[in-house]
Amino acid sequence: MPMKINIWGHDFGPFVLGKKTLSLFPSSHIRFFVQQQNDAQEGIEEKDFWETGIKDILQQKTRFGRIGIFYDRRNNFAAEFCQSLSSKTFPFLPKEVKRAEKTPRFSFFEYQVLHALANEGCADSVEFRRLARKYIRHAKHAHCDTLFFLEAIFGEGKTKDILQHLAGTQMKVYTVDDFFVPEKGSEEKTRTIEIHSEDDPDFTVDRAEKILQTKLPKTKGTH
Repeated sequence: MPMKINIWGHDFGPFVLGKKTLSLFPSSHIRFFVQQQNDAQEGIEEKDFWETGIKDILQQKTRFGRIGIFYDRRNNFAAEFCQSLSSKTFPFLPKEVKRAEKTPRFSFFEYQVLHALANEGCADSVEFRRLARKYIRHAKHAHCDTLFFLEAIFGEGKTKDILQHLAGTQMKVYTVDDFFVPEKGSEEKTRTIEIHSEDDPDFTVDRAEKILQTKLPKTKGTH
């Protein structure tokens, strides 16, 4: 049987995780639940990979242990996660030990509007770049060497490229999809994509096509 996976999200971020899945396993069967809350508590969602991301950053990626974490002001799950970090200890292996912090230092940055622009597909706009530059500047002032954006939508190809460009060469940008490892499916040659959205069906499919980089019928349901 082909692999079946349910991906949930309160925005269009699930398509970013789906993109990585399909790039590795094109015959996957995926059900996307976008612009809605995962009340059923089934499948996966972006928050499942936040702690995994922090652990990987601290053990494999950070140079000095100065981590900037970004999330939308209205993302209560992200706020709770960030608050919980103060009570947790993770293995810490910075790349440049002599210049690194003795213990990891987290800086938290709440943004406004930026997430909405990314979600609407407006990351290549002057407005997005201006706002992103503003928030990333705060991370530069905090001397962060690693940035972690908690909303999966920021992993969309063009969006992430813009963020990395604005961050420059001294800071590395990571997004949720960097820490998502899709499960291996079957060897069948067909795929099934189901999209269940609380947003406009045509706009949803349009965003799905751009993020997944594939053509889909302009209808809600199975593709």
